[in-house]
Amino acid sequence: MFDLAGIQTGRPNDNFEFCAVTALRSQFTDYAVTGRKTLLPDNITVDGMTAINVQPTQNAVMCGIKLPADLYQNTVGSRNKKGSDGTNARITLRNLHSVINNPSIELAAAQTVDIPGDAANWTADYLNSDYSWIPRITLDNCIPAIIHTPGAKAVVDIHGGKLARVYTNGNGNRCRVTGADIELIPDASGVVYFAADKTLVTGCSWLNPTNGATYTGTLRGSGNEMIGDSAKAPNLPANAFI
Repeated sequence: MFDLAGIQTGRPNDNFEFCAVTALRSQFTDYAVTGRKTLLPDNITVDGMTAINVQPTQNAVMCGIKLPADLYQNTVGSRNKKGSDGTNARITLRNLHSVINNPSIELAAAQTVDIPGDAANWTADYLNSDYSWIPRITLDNCIPAIIHTPGAKAVVDIHGGKLARVYTNGNGNRCRVTGADIELIPDASGVVYFAADKTLVTGCSWLNPTNGATYTGTLRGSGNEMIGDSAKAPNLPANAFI
């Protein structure tokens, strides 16, 4: 638990962000020697993060894992071959409870899962190597889950909690959501980020986006519950709901 009593200004931006796991070695390694060939953990688990005494206009976001933007350059990061789902590492994040007092968050400003970068830089070696580090990331009861994975391949499973954002920049990363509330958080201009083409949603409750935003995209899935205003999500298909 992080106690922010007396702290007035968020870092690194208008949001406080506390990170449990980050790839420090990738930041301080002599790449001229290693060639970005660093073995990464096969199994990472983070359980229980939150904050108290957060300023009433500030957010305190619990980030489970933060990775470098050049992860795609490491083609031998895993000790295990990729499985049939294309992954070879496991990340489990449980009970990460952020404090959201400001109903808008800029893109890439603060997130629960942070894998920055650009798929345009991916190489055939990265995509085809059996030992490129490709995680399956499971989030259990994380409130909210802010997923930012444009920079590397990953599969995301979200169970329970609340989903606020899935941003992949169209790189094809898959996301499955079960039993969660979905309350999208926009940026200051009202843009929400939800990779609907690769996100499958089942047994969830759809709430209005925060800050009066409107979601104009679609939804894939079934057995969901609409408890928001349909005018705030006018293009959601009826067959996705009960």
